Parts: sequence; structure tokens; C-alpha cells
Amino acid sequence: MYPVTSYLGHVQNANEEKLKTWIMRKKGKTRMRYLIVPFIFFLGCNAQHDTAQELIVCEFHGGMMGTDVSIKVKCDASRQPNAYTAMEHAVATMEKSISTISSWVPESQTSLVNRQAGIAPVKIGPELMSILQKSQEIADMSHGAFDITFSAVGKLYELRPVLPVIPTDEQIDQALPLVDYKKLKLNHSENTAYLQEKGMRIDLGGIAKGTIVDAAAATLRREGFDYFLINAGGDLLASTPDGCDPWRISINNPRDARGKPLGTVAVTNEAIVTSGDYEKMVEIDGKRYHHIIDPRTGRPVEGCISVTVIGPDAESADALATAFFVMGPNDGLALCEQIQDVEAFFITPDFESIASSHFPVINPIRTLTSKE
Repeated sequence: MYPVTSYLGHVQNANEEKLKTWIMRKKGKTRMRYLIVPFIFFLGCNAQHDTAQELIVCEFHGGMMGTDVSIKVKCDASRQPNAYTAMEHAVATMEKSISTISSWVPESQTSLVNRQAGIAPVKIGPELMSILQKSQEIADMSHGAFDITFSAVGKLYELRPVLPVIPTDEQIDQALPLVDYKKLKLNHSENTAYLQEKGMRIDLGGIAKGTIVDAAAATLRREGFDYFLINAGGDLLASTPDGCDPWRISINNPRDARGKPLGTVAVTNEAIVTSGDYEKMVEIDGKRYHHIIDPRTGRPVEGCISVTVIGPDAESADALATAFFVMGPNDGLALCEQIQDVEAFFITPDFESIASSHFPVINPIRTLTSKE
């Protein structure tokens, strides 16, 4: 079985309920919204809580990498100021990672690697090297279904609601030779990355949200908070103390325009990530064009409409969700069953649901249908 390195550590203490009081803050370019909810809870998470204890839930909302980001932290009321500080530090960690790895940031290391494609290797830091190494491993594992060099083709699609751009077959075929993860050379002794041909590009959109979620989780743990839920545009990481209630995470109905979920799963100390053809898409003459491109064909994937992956860390789960989606239910499920501590739930174009052998029980909310 393939091992997947866990980013999650041991955890301890707290609980939750509904959120009511709003506090607005602004920091740099990230708009922050915090919620503080004190309430009395008479039953602790485990035997060490023998008496009534006042607990709070603190929550952050903001935007990064073109998506919504939220953090929930559960803690004793006495730690409320520390919770604010920890969330601010977690957000700063995420922003720092984005400045390094996002291809949308012109000064990032990723952008420099792209500009130097076919010219020269580029010195990169340990964070980007680690992401590129993980990307290469999952590319090998999935036989190229996950490939961060897909951007040479992916950039040809402009899936905006007004005047979308869909490339011609000729444009796709011209760009496809520039899609090949094996032409991304990593030199660990020199700390360099090199794209061997001009016109090649890397795009970490299929893994980077997971990376920043893991970075935020590590920051919260360093600051002593162990009961939290981080969500970056559907990439979630849950941390739960022993003996405490798990987090309940919704699985979306990929064909419900109102956003009502199919059901929920209980998640304790793992990440859960969903990839779907409904996230960024346009429909032209009855044909759906979406953002998940098969790197091997240069065209949107048609064999799957949604994949939910549960794994030990968000970075791996993010990349594997993309890989499984591209591979489709049969090949994707076969690979999933070979990877330690990873489970997957597929929804096919025929609205059939297929789960790996140890995917948690889904508490159903509604029946999946093609017409919602």
C-alpha cells in the first residue's frame, strides 16, 4: 500500500453550538470576520471534565486564492484572546504560503519557475519543493491523471459566465506536448526546479488549497489549539480531541443548484476534500465544460461528476481528489484501495454512488437525482 504522510497530531478538548455575536476586523488585504459564542456545557468531552465549564466557539471568515476560507476554533472561554491571535497567525501563515506557491502571484517562486521554462533551473524554497515532490509522486501513482503541468492546456479555457472561451481541437493538440510532469526536473541537492521546454507551466490549483489548510492547522496546533475545523473552498481539515463529538461534514449534491447536501459524514482527525464538475463550469449547446481537465487529453473529464476523498492531510486529499476524478470511478477506486488511510466516494454521470471499502457511513439528507 502507498503510505500518505499524516499532517495531523494528537488533539485535546472543547465543544460547540450556534454562532451569534459578530466582530468585524480587517487585516491587510484579507477581510476577516470573527464570531464569539459563549455558552454553558454541562458534559465534558471525556472523563477529565467533571464539572460545568463555559466554552466558546470562535470563527474566522475571509477570502484567499479566489475562494472562501473559514476557521472554527473551540476552546475554554478564558482562552478567547489567544484564539483570536492564533487564528490571525494561521491566516498569516496561509497568506505567506500563497505568496510563495500561487502562479497568480507574479513574484511567487512558482511564477518564476514558469517564466524560466526552457531557459534555466530556478532556486526554490523547501515549501515549494515539498509540494512539487508530492505532486510528482501522485502523478506517478495516477499514471499522469494528476499533472501540475496541465496549465499549458488549462489556460486555454476561460470558463466565465459571459463570453466563455473554449479552445478548438487544434489548439488543444498544439498545447498537449507541453503537458508532461516528467519534464519538470527537481534537483534536491541544488534546491532547484526546471521545466524543460519553453511554454510549459505549472499550476498548483489541484493541491495548493490543501497545502495552505495544512499550514494553518500546524500553526493552530503550535499555539495550543487542538479542536478546530479549517475550510478553504471545500478543502477541509478537522481536528477533534479523544472522546469529543466529531465534526459533521456535508457532502454536496452535485446537481442541486440550491446547494442542499446529500448527507453528512462524521470526521475526527482527517481531511475531507471534494472535487466536482459543478464548481467552475459553463454550459454551451447542452454540453458542460468544467475546470477539471484530463491532462492526457486536454479536455474536461466526462466519466465522473463528483469525488469526495478522506485522508490524513489536506494536501494529499486535495491532489488525490483531482486524480481520482480524472481517473474515473473504476480506476480511481482501484488506486484508492491501494493507498493507506485514504477513502473515496464517487458519483457517476448516471448518478450512481460508489464508495471505497472503509468510507464512513453517510447520514442521508436527500436522494440523489439528475433533476433538482
